[in-house]
Amino acid sequence: EVEEKKQVSDAQAEIVGKEKAKVEIENNKAEVEARNCAEIQKNVDEKLTSVQKDLDEALPLVEKAQSALKGLDIGEFRTMKSYAKPPKEIVSTFTCVLNILASLDKSVPVDKNGRYKSESDWKAALGLMKDPAYLIQLLTDVKEKIDSQQ
Repeated sequence: EVEEKKQVSDAQAEIVGKEKAKVEIENNKAEVEARNCAEIQKNVDEKLTSVQKDLDEALPLVEKAQSALKGLDIGEFRTMKSYAKPPKEIVSTFTCVLNILASLDKSVPVDKNGRYKSESDWKAALGLMKDPAYLIQLLTDVKEKIDSQQ
């Protein structure tokens, strides 16, 4: 009877050993996955911090730009459109505007990732200035449009 119980006990110990080995394998997989998840979370947190910092820096600039927009009139756009070779400051300003509007306006040329891309910044700017009233309104509403995409 003792021998029989010993055999049953050994058989159960063997089953437990096999199951323990399976559990250890799965546990190792889970630990690897947990490390991967922790790394992903760290990267997401870093990106979120970076994006929030960029947003915090950009918002005052957007508000400043909105204030500047209040002083624009359509005649100024006509003058700018007449430039064959505009001053670099105007081109730089419109390049910034095109980057801001890339995700908000279908007339802005973008790459496959939705980022502004054009061979000629000035030609793209001229395209935006076809309807100055629309452009002024679009720029006035840009903060709200960006906020609504978050």
